[in-house]
Amino acid sequence: MRTEENRDMEKIAGRPIISTRPQEKWTAPHNIDSLNIVNIPLTKLAIRKIGAPDIDSIKNFSPDVIILTSSFGASIFLDFIWRQIKRSEIKFISIGQSTANTLREGGIESFTPENKSTEGIIEIIKEKIGMNKRFLILRSNRGNTMINEFFNSNEVEFGEKILYDIYQELDSVPIIIELFRYKNPGGIILTSSMEAEIFFNILREENIGFPHDFLIFAIGRPTSEKIRSFGYRGKIITGDSNFEGILKKIEEMKNSGEWI
Repeated sequence: MRTEENRDMEKIAGRPIISTRPQEKWTAPHNIDSLNIVNIPLTKLAIRKIGAPDIDSIKNFSPDVIILTSSFGASIFLDFIWRQIKRSEIKFISIGQSTANTLREGGIESFTPENKSTEGIIEIIKEKIGMNKRFLILRSNRGNTMINEFFNSNEVEFGEKILYDIYQELDSVPIIIELFRYKNPGGIILTSSMEAEIFFNILREENIGFPHDFLIFAIGRPTSEKIRSFGYRGKIITGDSNFEGILKKIEEMKNSGEWI
């Protein structure tokens, strides 16, 4: 018997699924050859210069706990910071599995919340770390400020360092417009709340609607909530805040029944 997910995937068979992942994070899927994934970045990432004053400020702050909110930020941290501040007693919190995996490749184990979001990080701090520590948040310029507000309201000592900036990728706007006007894509994978905001603003400004059988895949709950905030009432298939995981979910949906 076909499930609803089987029927969803049958409707979009042979049509491209758009990924909006930044080019700096994009790696073409090598183990999901049967999916027609086309990456059209809606954002781009720019690493900030990290010099001696930045390293000195981190050393002087002497964090007990470092919080990393993306795998890209974790890579920057390993490449430019960790060797210069390395201390075995520092604890780490990763927002999700991709971030934790990046740190693990650099020899660092970290706490990862079951709820892979800012709220999940706060839960980890309350339940496993404690608040009588010095926390350092390493993030982008578009980071969620909920952790800062939590620390301020609880008089927790913390610092913040912006490792990279996120901008809209303007070159992709005409490509998105053409695809949705003339190419009838089957679905889109939105991998951040910012991408969702950019995507819906493009459609609104150009007065473009969705195909009736269109599928939206949100990388995680915060992105899904952002999509809903734009008034979208269609189907959203939400992943577990991991890009490879959402691709695997799509593949499983595709292979779980007939594909016509």
